[in-house]
Amino acid sequence: MGWKIIVVSVILFLNAASTSSQSLAKPGCQEKCGELSIPYPFGVGNDDSDCFRDSHFHLVCNTSSGHPVLHFEGGNIPFLNISLEGQSTVYIWITIDCYNQSGRTYDGFQEIDITLGNILSFSSTRNKFTAIGCDTKAYMSSSLLSGDSFTSGCISFCTSDETLINGSCSGIGCCQTSIPNGLHTFNVSLSSFYNHTYSLDFNPCSYAFLADQDWFNNNFNFSSPDLMDLPKKRLLFRIGSSLALLLSFFASFWLYQLYKRIRSKKIKEKFFKQNGGLLLQQQISLEEGNFDNTKIFHGEELEKATDRYNVNRILGQGGQGTVYKGILTDGRIVAIKKSKKVEMVDEVQIKQFINELVVLSKINHRNVVKLLGCCLETEVPLLVYEFISSGTLFNHIHDRSDDDMPFTWDNRLRIATEVVGALSYLHSAASIPIYHRDVKSSNILLDDKYRAKVSDFGTSRPIAVDKTHLTTAVQGTLGYLDPQYFQSSQFTEKSDVYSFGVVLVELLTGEKPISSFRPGENKSLATYFLSSMEENRLFEILDAQVVKKGEKAEIEVVSNLAKRCLDLNGKNRPTMKEVTVELEGLRISKAHTLVQENHQEVDYCLINRPTCLQDSGSTSIGYKNLEKKAKPLDDQPLLCNPY
Repeated sequence: MGWKIIVVSVILFLNAASTSSQSLAKPGCQEKCGELSIPYPFGVGNDDSDCFRDSHFHLVCNTSSGHPVLHFEGGNIPFLNISLEGQSTVYIWITIDCYNQSGRTYDGFQEIDITLGNILSFSSTRNKFTAIGCDTKAYMSSSLLSGDSFTSGCISFCTSDETLINGSCSGIGCCQTSIPNGLHTFNVSLSSFYNHTYSLDFNPCSYAFLADQDWFNNNFNFSSPDLMDLPKKRLLFRIGSSLALLLSFFASFWLYQLYKRIRSKKIKEKFFKQNGGLLLQQQISLEEGNFDNTKIFHGEELEKATDRYNVNRILGQGGQGTVYKGILTDGRIVAIKKSKKVEMVDEVQIKQFINELVVLSKINHRNVVKLLGCCLETEVPLLVYEFISSGTLFNHIHDRSDDDMPFTWDNRLRIATEVVGALSYLHSAASIPIYHRDVKSSNILLDDKYRAKVSDFGTSRPIAVDKTHLTTAVQGTLGYLDPQYFQSSQFTEKSDVYSFGVVLVELLTGEKPISSFRPGENKSLATYFLSSMEENRLFEILDAQVVKKGEKAEIEVVSNLAKRCLDLNGKNRPTMKEVTVELEGLRISKAHTLVQENHQEVDYCLINRPTCLQDSGSTSIGYKNLEKKAKPLDDQPLLCNPY
């Protein structure tokens, strides 16, 4: 839109009945808007008011600006006066087209539409279409009450302000044209020939409008500040409005960000409390530094580490949650376990979870995956563990590839010894005994040196030293589940022993714990193994690598140990510590035998074949070679646990 200064005379189409009898407002209706009288049939009121004849005469007295303005309901053209003799005066908008050295400015102001309504038309005798400017083309197109169309316009040009004559519109800097009868709506468009190139210093703008001729002649002056300073005022208005809008935008944006931060903080505090964060803080304060190696992570840090928990980062999924591979800001690769959402969590469960968290944070065993930290400010708790790179024992047994390590008998025996050593530590050497409750080959990880790491303590429970069992809802994995626990719901340390026995049988046979390829009751690996032992068919079901590389006596010792672990009566099963002693003893005995054999070989070489060491230059080198052969125990520091 343009600048609202132009006075226009309009004709009112009123019949005699509406004008002769009344010249004032109806009784009880508003008589004035400011100093302007409101005669009937015009009136101000609600839509159902009888203060006006019909909707065509419905006016509004707008006082929101502090100065009363009278205009039609739904319109914005203000009245200066209303005369029932047939004419009134209104304000309408001016069209503006300005230029600077770069070209046109104020895009969007070069064209306007004006509409009065069906009971009013612009006076063809009082008004003229007028254009002002020294490089100006102005056009008016309109519709008449008769339905006909009309187009007209004029051109003005000048090269010096000295040729301009105030009060005159002769075509030099100003031009005018008449309008037809019945004009009630029109469109004005404005442009230039040369972008005001020849008049920028004294006349950078063009103006077009419809105006009352008497008002124009009395008010028009080329030197009027209202006219000549209009571009500056418009520019100031646009810059001020834009700046205000920009400041408003930034203020709104800042307030929104502040709101988001406050809301996010409240949500985090809610989840932190819901997940037992306050209890954890209390426990940390009581530990006096024993929790220092376990970090409390922020949700954003772990979200970034997992690329917003991208499905491509999933390492595994289980009953307790999903494990993602994450890369922390310091470059460390970690495993982030996102717990499954639980609808209802009571205070007892929260306290239990926090106690387990504190206990696990203090576990420091080379064959247990280390807990690095946690995050409790998210909807579900997040646990951060060290990342173990070579996958699960399950995959190495059942889904082998050519790139896997040679799964020899010695490797199987070593892994079994490492696993049982870790479980024995949890049962008896940790500060509080811990039952794992989900021992299985898929919860045993292998690192880059193929050392075993017991993982996934989602169902683990610490137990008081003076207690022997936990009574819980049955949890675990089919095929590994202790039958006695399944029947009684009482989980004991011997329940973990049973599950380890199944893992031991997996290592011996290469078979899965549950398989539909085995008929009848033999679908269970434990049942299949025990029945084969009873029928003296053990070596028929063993893995080919075990039979090929293993010593028969060693295989029988381990098989009998597995049989004892799988005893249906938990009291007859060995403890984890007893299993550890037997497996470690077997490995030590095996290593001792190897050392003796190497000594005998060297002694024979020294006595009977002295030339066999000539390439080495001395017998001491021969003994160094012997030490290398006898060094498997030193190379595998995890064989014996230091407790």
